Amino acid sequence: MERTLEDEKANVVNWFASAPLGLDPKEAPNRELYQLAIYWLAKVYMRADWAKIARSKNVYRDDVFEHRVKAALSQPNIRRINDKLCEMLGLQSVAIPSGVLDELEKNKGTLLRSMRREAIYFTLKATELAGAMFKDKMWVRI
Repeated sequence: MERTLEDEKANVVNWFASAPLGLDPKEAPNRELYQLAIYWLAKVYMRADWAKIARSKNVYRDDVFEHRVKAALSQPNIRRINDKLCEMLGLQSVAIPSGVLDELEKNKGTLLRSMRREAIYFTLKATELAGAMFKDKMWVRI
């Protein structure tokens, strides 16, 4: 059964109801956009093979992920960022509906400006969501 954009949005909204974003009131209109971006990053984070990427005991995988996200954010659009991030993490693909990336691409100016300015915040929220999704079995590794 293929998941639709509406299914994915419903999952994201449910999770963020229990763990709200700490947004500045000026950014409240972009709440759903930021939630989808964090969801997308969480899906990428969960798909990565961290045993291969962070071989050393001294390497903290959240730091590695944040650095890879920052590097990928130099790309001009969301699809290229997704490709670059997957490439840097050694992934062939990520199981996420293309509608999510299309939705993010529509508002890429606002989103990329915020993500570039607050990369640590977005990656921290994504790792929190990934942990919650794994614990709640919202996502199954393919």
